[in-house]
Amino acid sequence: MSVGGDSSGDIYDVTIVGGGPTGLFAAFYAGLRQMKIKIIDSPQLGGQLAALYPEKYIYDVAGFPRVLAKDLVAYQVEQALQYDPTVCLEEKVTNVARDADSGILTVTTDRRLTPDEDGGDRGGVGAFMPRKLDVPRVEELVGKGIQYFVTDTSGFAGKRIVIVGGGDSAFDWALGLHEQAASCMLIHRSDRFPRP
Repeated sequence: MSVGGDSSGDIYDVTIVGGGPTGLFAAFYAGLRQMKIKIIDSPQLGGQLAALYPEKYIYDVAGFPRVLAKDLVAYQVEQALQYDPTVCLEEKVTNVARDADSGILTVTTDRRLTPDEDGGDRGGVGAFMPRKLDVPRVEELVGKGIQYFVTDTSGFAGKRIVIVGGGDSAFDWALGLHEQAASCMLIHRSDRFPRP
């Protein structure tokens, strides 16, 4: 089995790039097997669930008929961190290279601090950006009626809502907000929706 090192010289049994639900479960699973673990991710653990959809209900996780994304993330973080992995945030992985002799993979990031300079080196920056409307001057309305993702659903109670999009997230938000909104309309650029 190959192990992974980093630019500080530390060696890990497992280096996980991405701290979303899958990465967090991988960290738990590896920790359960007494491996030395490093997680590299964006500014917070939880991936898209934490960054874009904390108030969205998730319906397809074993053991939960439905669970808020932020609650699922909290449970997974608690589960993953019980084995004390090294968590490295706010950096981007720039290279992964295998040493031909030892077989060790070295993970390099765009920040090369040693652990004693700030309590640990960092890595991984997720790219969670919603697709933005291509309309002149639309940015002037962001936060004043236009939102690209929802972090708190309470502000939508009694409002008339228009959701633009035809993907899973658009449907999920329409389902999640329609009961508390005065009205909820879904607009899609096509005359049909993608098949599952």
